[in-house]
Amino acid sequence: LQDDDIEVWLDNGLKESDVNKVIEDDLPDSQINTWPISKDLYKRNGEADRADITDRVDYPDLQIKY
Repeated sequence: LQDDDIEVWLDNGLKESDVNKVIEDDLPDSQINTWPISKDLYKRNGEADRADITDRVDYPDLQIKY
């Protein structure tokens, strides 16, 4: 979401046309950063509750074109 759309997106009174407008006005791919993170994120025993959980993790068997 672009910063200007956050309040709109969280509005409980949104109509379908409003939702579609926000979705169409998303960020260009060039402004979105992606990277693989720890698989621990999905663990339910509290292992995901740490500051580095969203740090980049490189998996040799995973090939992502950035």
